Amino acid sequence: MPGEKSIVLLVDDEVLLLNAMRRMIGAADGLEVLTASTVAEARAAIDKVLESGRQVDVLVSDGRLLQGESARDVIRLAQEKGIPSSRTIVYTTGLALGAHDTWGQKLEEDVRKVVPPENILFEKPDFQPLRARIAALLGGDRHEIK
Repeated sequence: MPGEKSIVLLVDDEVLLLNAMRRMIGAADGLEVLTASTVAEARAAIDKVLESGRQVDVLVSDGRLLQGESARDVIRLAQEKGIPSSRTIVYTTGLALGAHDTWGQKLEEDVRKVVPPENILFEKPDFQPLRARIAALLGGDRHEIK
């Protein structure tokens, strides 16, 4: 509907960081920001949005989550719910994906197969690159980054 804010779903198991991202991105950029700490919470948030007749415009996931979950699981969920991989951002530290272990290396390989390289950001917890990428995906001029 015209005039509705774009919806961004942030998925991260670090609750303090998740809340800081929500405040930074939502308030500064005029977006409706939803949060989830697990894949199950992300599923519930997406379902609620879909039930309202809207769609999640951008999905942002940490590389690694608790309970063995990861961006791989969030990407699968996004695909299942019709969110294109071009609208999915993996936002993580430089060490979180594949730097130190086989599991992380496999995760990075899997993520790179479906998520555009410009949507894989290793700058966490610097919010500026994330805000800029979200703005670019949403058309930029409508969501000016200050």
